[in-house]
Amino acid sequence: MKTPDLKPRLMPLRVGYVNKLLGMNFNKEEIKELLERMRYGVKFDADEIDKIHVSIPPYRTDVLHAIDLVEDIAIAHGYENFEPEIPKMGTIGEKDPLEKFSSNVRELMLGFGFQEVMTLIMTNRGDLFDRMQ
Repeated sequence: MKTPDLKPRLMPLRVGYVNKLLGMNFNKEEIKELLERMRYGVKFDADEIDKIHVSIPPYRTDVLHAIDLVEDIAIAHGYENFEPEIPKMGTIGEKDPLEKFSSNVRELMLGFGFQEVMTLIMTNRGDLFDRMQ
């Protein structure tokens, strides 16, 4: 039997990265306050201008990358407090070429009498195999 590891994980986070993604101009102290609101531990050195060290609690298994921390900063700041702006560059939506190909193959196979099966990736082994017997 093994006990779970309840030590907090450390993840570096750059102030510039946060500001670039959120379109804001937060300083270290503001980011620290927002992260602490979301129950993170935050430390930074005075000599590191752009870097923050975030302590992630063991119960936050959903935090895998720096972008997850940026999302929590946005939530703590409040989505309603962001200024909406029109994107600087317009885009035209188009299906991905691989998605077009997959769709065509799917339609062709259905036409030949095959049946489409959608797998349940976000489930457990029992649901996938034990119930199939």
